[in-house]
Amino acid sequence: MGKAETVEVTENMKLYINDDLHNAAHYFKKRIEKRAAKKDDQHGLGLEVMACVILLAFTVEAHFNFLGYNLVPDWEKKERGKALDKVHAVLATLNADNDLTQPPYEIIKKQEATQLILNLA
Repeated sequence: MGKAETVEVTENMKLYINDDLHNAAHYFKKRIEKRAAKKDDQHGLGLEVMACVILLAFTVEAHFNFLGYNLVPDWEKKERGKALDKVHAVLATLNADNDLTQPPYEIIKKQEATQLILNLA
């Protein structure tokens, strides 16, 4: 068995999970497009589509959490709340249209899978 090593961390680094989720979803999207174009590489493609959709749902919430943390006062009290409440808080802080029946937000309420994932049901 090898000798244990001690490592000293000398730099701080900020990690933004919303970017990591977005990049992972983009990776799957590109992979799906490439595999869908090949007619002989369809096995498991539906699983990759499902993984991409789930990553996109979490990406949307992570982006709103990122914006909320940086823009909305007392975000810590809202962060564990319902996804739609967080969306409304961010949009209100930005003085943006809060009508979730209009594009691009209407898709949040239309997609049953998104509703389940984002705890909207």
